[in-house]
Formats: sequence, structure tokens, C-alpha cells
Amino acid sequence: ISFILSVLNCPDISNCVVSMSDELSIFASASSTTSDDISIETFEWISNLDGIISNDLNLTTSELSLGSHTLTFRAKNSVGFWSANVSIDIVVNGIPKVELVSISSDSLIPPAESRISIKVIDSDKENDTHTYFWSTNGVRLYNYSVYSSDISKNPNMATFAPVKGVDSPGEYIVSVFVSDSRGAVSNILNITIEILAEPVVELTCDPEIELNEEAFFTASAFKPQGSIVKYEWDFDSSSKVLPDSIDFTGLNFATHSYNSTPDDQDGYIVVVRVTDNDDLTATDYCQIPIVEKSSTDSGLSSGDDGGISSQLTTTGGLLGIAIVLAGISGLVFYLNRDSFDSYSPPDIPEPSKASTERSPLETKSSEEEVRKPTKRKVIRKRVVSNDISEMMTVECPQCSSQIEIPKISGSQQLQCPDCGLEGEIDI
Repeated sequence: ISFILSVLNCPDISNCVVSMSDELSIFASASSTTSDDISIETFEWISNLDGIISNDLNLTTSELSLGSHTLTFRAKNSVGFWSANVSIDIVVNGIPKVELVSISSDSLIPPAESRISIKVIDSDKENDTHTYFWSTNGVRLYNYSVYSSDISKNPNMATFAPVKGVDSPGEYIVSVFVSDSRGAVSNILNITIEILAEPVVELTCDPEIELNEEAFFTASAFKPQGSIVKYEWDFDSSSKVLPDSIDFTGLNFATHSYNSTPDDQDGYIVVVRVTDNDDLTATDYCQIPIVEKSSTDSGLSSGDDGGISSQLTTTGGLLGIAIVLAGISGLVFYLNRDSFDSYSPPDIPEPSKASTERSPLETKSSEEEVRKPTKRKVIRKRVVSNDISEMMTVECPQCSSQIEIPKISGSQQLQCPDCGLEGEIDI
């Protein structure tokens, strides 16, 4: 007697469906009812589609062909008698497959580009009816809408659109799979869609500059979930949108000087264009007026601290200072002329006893040093005057002798009658 006990993965033996290539396991039993000396020696599993598929007591296989199978089990004892056949119906169901046919784009930039259309195709060896399941990843499933003009006629097509003001730039996974009428599920097709964001740039310029002076420009650029890879500058563009020509490619700041006034009285138009890592661009501009250099006064100004110092450092300024100092010296000498008249030589003290006790050699050397006149080289300038109003007294700086000289303006040459010192004096 033989029995089929159970089928693995088939809770309902009366309606057992397995997917193609899935492993099928059926458990059976066989025994002799006539004598304990008779044993069961042979087992056999037969498929109406594939023939004999196993000679084991329990059937384990994953090689059944597609379709509806009637599997028959029997056993033979040691005396050559076969048991009655027992059968079970098994349906080997084909697994559907889904593949991508077309996609309008793998990225979009809202709001200019607001939709991505996707088309897939399914296949099944049994030509069964399939149901499509579309989804997106993560908690942002509600951020997308799936719609078609007629979902019953175009279940393999879908259009995804980001929700305005909700979706952030980044990558999103769109998934799709199909299921047939028996519940077999296809592979899951994952499609990556990227929502891009355009870069943003703001240009800052000097309010105005003078000719031949450097102007400074700064561009502040931002790219959500990306980076800025290039800055391009046009310093005399005729358009406020795109640069006419690229004058400089480099960093987010630039300098430039202008050697002529612009045709436009409002100034030169400066345009900067930035490019991000997605090859998207953004531009901004500013207009910078050009002013001519203001003229400064050549004379000294009480309100201009730098004007006085700069003029004093010139050659003419130094010469003027020298003239002023010479005039001050002459004025001081003139005001103190009476001091020369009333000046009396100081009393020369008599030599002390200690001095007289010096050696004759030391005394002789000292007397020679005292008597040796000091001569000065002077520039002689003779001034002749026909009118001598009065005389004045001056003192010799060497020996303090008083000398009477005519009180006339100009230079006079003098020689001390006592020590012989020569020189001149300006009055």
C-alpha cells in the first residue's frame, strides 16, 4: 500500500501551484500488508509530461517542465508485486518578467521639466494576464503621482512628477513589477531618477571706479546637493543674460581696470556665469559706472593733512625751509647785537701753586698749546659802505678780547690783535 503524505510549499494539496524552477518536495509512504517478511524494494514517480522523474521514496525536484502535471507514485515489494497508484496534480507556473523599454530622461529640473515618462514590457511563456505595481523608495512615496490616460490599456506606462515645493534634489528609485493570475511575481525593476536643482549666483560689484583703477567683483554661487566647478567673467558685455565673450575663467572673484569710458552712460555691464557639476549654468550681472579722476589743488590746504607733508618733502619745499632757517638765524643775531657790545671777558684766575710746581716740560707744552692760534677757513666777502653810522664792540671767541668794528650791514673780516684769530662776522 502506498500513500502521498504531504507536499512542501503547498498548503492546499488539491490546488498546488509552484513557480517554474522552484524546488518541489513531496513526501510519501509504502508498506506490505501480507507478511512482515516481505519488504518494499522499488519506488517510482511518473509525470504525464516528463515521464519517470524519480525512483526515491520522497520526490525532490526543480526540473519539472512548464504546465499542469499529474504525478503518479507506486511501490513494488520483494516478491514483484506493485502497489496501487496514487496521484497528485501539480501546476508549474511560469514566472513573468519585466524589462525597461524607454525613459524620457533619467533626470529633471523642476519646474521647467516636471515629468519623466517610463515604459516597460512584461513577458510570460503562458501569455497570462499581468497586474503592474509601481512605487517609489523611502517615505516620499506620496511625493509622486502615477497616472495614465487609460491605465487599463497602458498599464506598462507611467509618468512620475515631483510635488512642487516638497521634493528636494537628489536621487529617487522608481520600482515596478508584475504578477500573473496565479500569483507568480516577476523580478523587480529599479529605475534611478534624479531631481536636479539649478545653481544660484549673485554678483557684487564696486559702486563706481575711476579710469585705470582696478575694480573688484565677487560672485556668491550655491548649488543644492552639488558643487560649482567653473566661473566665467565678461567685463564689457552688451547683454545682461549671457556673456558675449569670456574675458576670464577662474575663481569666484575677479579684478579688472578700464582705460576708456563706456558708450553707455550707466557704465560697463559685467556678467558672470557659473557651471555646476551637472553642467547646469546660472548668470548674474551688474553695471559699474566709470568716473574721471578728480583734480587736486597744487597749493597747501589746511584741511588736507597729506598735502602739507607731501609738499614739504619736495626739493622746492626743502629749499624754502633752508631760507626760512637762514632768516631766523640772521634775526636772532641782530636782536642780540647789544650783547656783543656789553660783553666783558671773564676773569682769568691766577695759576695755583700746584700748577707752578709742574715740571718745566709740562709747563712749556701747556704754554705752547695756549699760545697756538686756531685758524678758520672762511669765505671772505668784502662789503663797502660809504656811510658808517656808529661803532660796535665784539668779543674774540678765542681769548675774549674786545674789538671795535664799524656797525654796518654785511660781512666784515676780523683779526684779534691779542691771539691772532682770524674770521668774519655778518651783520
